[in-house]
Amino acid sequence: DRLVLSGYVSGEFDVTIPSADTPIAAVFGAEYREVDYERISDTVYEEGLLLGQGGPSASLYGAYDVSEIFGELSIPLVEGAAFAESLTVELGGRYSDYSTTGGDTTYKLGADWTVVDGWMLRGSFNRAVRAPNVTELFSSQSIGLWSGDDLCANQPDTGVPGNTQAQCLNTGMSASQYGNVTSSPAGQYNQFAGGNPNLEPEEADSVTVGLVAAPFDGFNFSIDYFDIQLEKVIGTVGASRILQTCAETGDARFCDNVNRSPSGSLWLGQQGMVVNLTDNVGSRHWQGIDITANYTHDALGGTFNYSLNGSQSLKKEYEPITGLTAVSYTHLR
Repeated sequence: DRLVLSGYVSGEFDVTIPSADTPIAAVFGAEYREVDYERISDTVYEEGLLLGQGGPSASLYGAYDVSEIFGELSIPLVEGAAFAESLTVELGGRYSDYSTTGGDTTYKLGADWTVVDGWMLRGSFNRAVRAPNVTELFSSQSIGLWSGDDLCANQPDTGVPGNTQAQCLNTGMSASQYGNVTSSPAGQYNQFAGGNPNLEPEEADSVTVGLVAAPFDGFNFSIDYFDIQLEKVIGTVGASRILQTCAETGDARFCDNVNRSPSGSLWLGQQGMVVNLTDNVGSRHWQGIDITANYTHDALGGTFNYSLNGSQSLKKEYEPITGLTAVSYTHLR
């Protein structure tokens, strides 16, 4: 369920910049939203009775509310000049107060510069956030299974651990346990997974620069370059990666999430597990070009319309885990 209450006022001030004739325009407003979400599991899912289910699938309920205020200004700076048919700056800001993650401020700065009639340059900078949703925040935390391998347990093919003793000590295994812990015959180990009420919002900074033109009657096009950097991406690291990264690096960010049972196992009983909750785990960086074109002409007693919409990706950088460059990768196209 969602409840939205919003209102705004807009208009023009009786104020102009001396080099322009169009007055400054503005919009100011406020909004309040409530979000309630419920997913009900039947008895079979609640009790984990399905073969291979890996654990109970609890019902989900969560809710949050957000109060916002916002404002935008359109400021004509120059009109009718030799170097600028028009030059307008746009400013915008929004403050959002979430009941779950607290307050966040977003903003934008943009400009449209019509050099001559039919040719316009434009650019903008935007700061955006995405607050975590109900599922990411409130999904039931429970013990389930992940498929993979504990390389500190004796491997089925060799009978000895796949990691060194020093690496396995990083994961909480004692020296006496090393070489004496059996691996899961099903290749399944325990993990503690679910939502995380301590999540922070994702943050993104984007820059766009473009050209919009209508060089002759019936034809117009636009070309825009974009650069988007996304931080605090919400997701899960993965139990297998947590375990092996802990072994290889000894990094407390990962090792604090590996809890072995008194016997050193991660699958016998429910005392040993890898904690794999939803978290703010990484970053993204994308660059590309968007192109649109439209052409209309009359012929054969009718009207013909042609259009083109395209996008070219220049770079996609993925940092699955912040600060862990070994697992980062780039898609060039």
